[in-house]
Amino acid sequence: MMEEEGYRSQMTTGSLIPLLQKALLQHQVRIEPLPVAAPVLQLDDPALSYLSKMLLGGDSDSDEQEVATPQQNRYQAYMDDLNSIIRGCVQSPDSDQEQVDQEVFSLLRECARAVAARNSAQVYNLIGLIKNSVTSENSHLERTALFFVNALVARLKGCGSQLYSALSREVSQKRYVGLLCMNLPWFSATEVISNHIILEACKGAKRIHIVDYGILYGSQWPWLIRALSQRPEGAPLLRMTGIDSSGMIDGAQIGKHLLEFAELCGIPFEFNYITADSWELAQPQCNSLNEFVVINTNRRLRFLRDDSTAANNPRKVFFDRMLKLQPALLIQSLQSADPNVSSPFFVQRFEATLAYYANILNGFGEVLKDHPQELGFARKFVERSIMNVVACEGVDRVERPGPYYYWDSTAKKAGFEQLPLSDQVIETARLIWRGEKFSLYRDGHWLLLAWKDALAFGICAWKPGVKPRNSYSAKSSKRYHF
Repeated sequence: MMEEEGYRSQMTTGSLIPLLQKALLQHQVRIEPLPVAAPVLQLDDPALSYLSKMLLGGDSDSDEQEVATPQQNRYQAYMDDLNSIIRGCVQSPDSDQEQVDQEVFSLLRECARAVAARNSAQVYNLIGLIKNSVTSENSHLERTALFFVNALVARLKGCGSQLYSALSREVSQKRYVGLLCMNLPWFSATEVISNHIILEACKGAKRIHIVDYGILYGSQWPWLIRALSQRPEGAPLLRMTGIDSSGMIDGAQIGKHLLEFAELCGIPFEFNYITADSWELAQPQCNSLNEFVVINTNRRLRFLRDDSTAANNPRKVFFDRMLKLQPALLIQSLQSADPNVSSPFFVQRFEATLAYYANILNGFGEVLKDHPQELGFARKFVERSIMNVVACEGVDRVERPGPYYYWDSTAKKAGFEQLPLSDQVIETARLIWRGEKFSLYRDGHWLLLAWKDALAFGICAWKPGVKPRNSYSAKSSKRYHF
């Protein structure tokens, strides 16, 4: 009886927090922002109303309505078995944490080499050593080791793509919108900075057309719609084309919510949605003579396939097609990673991936340490990416983050020309991306956001140039710290 009561109490407590959060959002009561948040991220009531609809809508993405398929249950059970491999570790308070971290990372790299050699016995022996080296349960190190061990075993067993799909179903994008309400810089900084760039660039324009590659739930746009409606020169006619992969969202539903929000702000609005699994093949219709065309690519370019040996390399085709639209403004907002994170050579890719995602997990752990539910969800995003980069190959490997200077080269080769960012935009970035371990840099007109001096994001504005330029150098130019 006591066991049953304890179970009931645990279930009630675990269910109560998300229900209370939803109730607060439904009544448009703001969730307390994190200390590192900036005043410019504070949402007014109409924007909060839009986000609450995204969280509380009753479509198939709702956590409560998701029904696990037998295949999902099978792979979830498999993941539970993998998780148990390195759980239940013994506390070792006397060990030096930095030394322990290095030992675990060294073992993980050795384990990757064993996976590449298809040496199962050595893999599981190394996993046992990793278990004994981790010093505390649910620490940053334990989480990092867990995600990479899972991915390595999935690669060894040949089920990486299935587990990636299962993890993708667990990551409800509506909960991502909930993280935006907390003003977490990793999830909102690039959106806010991009909006400020757009607002400055389209000053005075009477007709604006935003082409958004990877629109998801449209969470970036309420603030901009509100700001455009309050311009001294009057509100423009706003048209938006949202592009995303099939099965990601209900485009009609997103358009409906954005239209309702625009009407509330008193701004004429038109929405079109294009489903395209290969974004380079999407064909948005633009009338560049009458419209101020903005192309937005918020942190989603990493999903574009890269086949540099093919004449129709998807990334080249994508930028060529964007240039033909003759946009007044193109915003590249992207995750910047070591080039080896996208290396075709597995061991090289694993070592770069380990350093890159371990840093991100460490950042989430520090910033969200007092918000365990949000931390768990943020980790899910990283876990899914690690599974894909480590355990998948070919067309199944869809996560291909790269260095900002690679994208600089790609844009210049296509014929785009950089635009400088204003002092106001830089100041906005300072307000958002601030704190003891948050840093801002610039390289030319690139604005670079770093955590513990490791680059996290790069943002740059472009316009069509007079003619295509030669390739940008393989190495970036000198970076300047603000």
